Amino acid sequence: MVALDLRKVDWPTVTLPGSACDGSQPIRLHRPTVNARYWPRDDGTAFVRRIPRQWAGDFFATSGVTIITGHVVYGDLDGSGHADAALMVDCTNGSGTADGEIAFSWVIFSGRHDRLSVVGVLSARAHHPSTDPPTVINIAIRPGKITAWEYWDFHLPGSGHWAATIWSFSHGTLRPGVPRILRQAPGWFRACIARGDGDTGCSLDANPNAQA
Repeated sequence: MVALDLRKVDWPTVTLPGSACDGSQPIRLHRPTVNARYWPRDDGTAFVRRIPRQWAGDFFATSGVTIITGHVVYGDLDGSGHADAALMVDCTNGSGTADGEIAFSWVIFSGRHDRLSVVGVLSARAHHPSTDPPTVINIAIRPGKITAWEYWDFHLPGSGHWAATIWSFSHGTLRPGVPRILRQAPGWFRACIARGDGDTGCSLDANPNAQA
């Protein structure tokens, strides 16, 4: 089967489904125009003026939702021997603070039939305080499943709560399982912390695909 090489995709310019930020309209990314010292050029960004209804009463620094993307994880989801990809999406109110982050998701892409297509959108599934939404902080893609690690209440380095959700993939559809609360951080994260990389670096730079 012919497949698009997703490692060559220009991720900062792809189009996301609106559901990545709980909206309904497609989100067209572009490269940031701000100084690259502060915003990496391999990130994508967008601004959506229509605020999803569930956030209509919240504070917004501007009259819309700011979207930031960057981290990409690859793996063979359908067992075809070709890499699929997941793009991390951060939806904010534009305030530039951690409290302004209102939704996190991962958009899963396939390159089947030599074209880029969306397989689904992953978001956090674990129960949590409404004031502290969890982040799907990293994922691992294996044939037939995606493991998603969720993390919340991370106010101090090394603090917080973890859960893992297995998303099964069958007949072209992703379905979430029941989140499992973890007694401690997953092994890939603890190993990274032991190397001294810090919470933020370990969240995004560790490769759980080798340890899922």
